[in-house]
Amino acid sequence: MVQALENLSIHYRIKGDATRAALYSKLTAEEQARGTPRILSEVPVFLLGIPADEGLTNKEMEALLDSAREKGLKVSDWARRIIGRADVSKDPQASELMALDNLTMGLPEYPTTTQVWEKSAEFGNKISAERFVRCAIEAAEGKIPVEIGKPFVAIMEPVAGTSGGPGVLCLGRSGGGLWLDGRYADSDDQWGPVFRFVVSSRK
Repeated sequence: MVQALENLSIHYRIKGDATRAALYSKLTAEEQARGTPRILSEVPVFLLGIPADEGLTNKEMEALLDSAREKGLKVSDWARRIIGRADVSKDPQASELMALDNLTMGLPEYPTTTQVWEKSAEFGNKISAERFVRCAIEAAEGKIPVEIGKPFVAIMEPVAGTSGGPGVLCLGRSGGGLWLDGRYADSDDQWGPVFRFVVSSRK
């Protein structure tokens, strides 16, 4: 599936010469000439301009979430619990974020959490909860398109919930708006083709 992106302040780039060649082979000469940004499910997509994390404390993260709500981002209690229990980032992550789907990573249609997390490590590093929150804020400001039914999932260290099950952050849009939420990430949980997994790219 190819989706044209227009009138966005965020820009997209394609990773690597091989995947760049695969992308350009699917564009018309006119599109190549003007550099139209597009997403192809076969190639990784960079999300540019996401601010680096600053190693915020839990209290500072609460203030960041409050500012996010003012911009229209809805934050579930589950997401707040995950953020509150996630490790504070010790090393600022300034590298670009990259969104990948199952097809991009060469995974089956419904891979398990273990498969996704292991395979994603070939493309990039895990991201911090803070960095994903900053990504969500950019989406709330209209800089990153989040389609209904096609959520972004943070490739992060899963956080144990009150029930003991591990959870990760998820950013999705529904009829009720843009939500920062949580999602279970047990080792044998399956992830369908609609999910886009976010990692920190390696420069």
